[in-house]
Amino acid sequence: MAATQKTYGLSLFDAARSIGVTFEEEAHPQDKYVTINGLRLHYLDWGKEGNPPMLLLHGGAQTAHSWDFVGLSFRSRYHVYALDQRGHGDSDWSSDGAYNLEDHQKDIAGVVDALGLRKFVLVGLSMGGRNSFVYTANHLDQVAALVVVDVGPETRVEGTSRIQEFTSGPSEFDSLDEVVERVLQYDPRRARDQIMGSVQHNLRQRPDGKWTWKYDRRRNMGRGFRREEEQAGGVVVITSKFWRDRLASAPGAPPCWRSRRSP
Repeated sequence: MAATQKTYGLSLFDAARSIGVTFEEEAHPQDKYVTINGLRLHYLDWGKEGNPPMLLLHGGAQTAHSWDFVGLSFRSRYHVYALDQRGHGDSDWSSDGAYNLEDHQKDIAGVVDALGLRKFVLVGLSMGGRNSFVYTANHLDQVAALVVVDVGPETRVEGTSRIQEFTSGPSEFDSLDEVVERVLQYDPRRARDQIMGSVQHNLRQRPDGKWTWKYDRRRNMGRGFRREEEQAGGVVVITSKFWRDRLASAPGAPPCWRSRRSP
């Protein structure tokens, strides 16, 4: 079944055109599910069959729909999959609050296996970027190219604190307009109609009419990065030195792009 079309704010296609995103045809993704490690995980299948695979991983407190513009634009060249990671979007929440790096790594490996992905492009934003480069470090033979957005092996405390302040704010809202105002306060550079068109995918409406976020707040209780020499259940944990010495220069490693700061 196709993903629900937006009725609040701009449509996906009008929103894309308004900021210059190009795409060949108007298309919505298919909502699909796969059970991995006891959790029912939701993902968006943008197609197209026969194209090289691309897997997209969203940031913390976000959903697979964060990649809607990318899926819409890239589906003509890639078979694009966007995953709702555990505790986010329409995927199951962990009953015991298991949101550590290791938990995400097991999920990604399970999804890759279930979808039969081989030599795929892996793209991750923020939390998804961290999960992506750790996965790549441990599966160099599977990843054809790695794209990491808005995160590095080490993060800035002020940036992380600002994000956590936003995501740990109010958990319920009387209206979608109230949510839009809060998002505008956090990021005034985004256009109101763009936020209106996308914010619904990050929320669910309760029986009492109030709106609440589609993520498990316990996700912030998971462990972050460890020291380079430590291992987490056999999973390599990356620091800047590891990134430079082993991931970027390892034989068979996927293409690594230089970091680029946005305005």
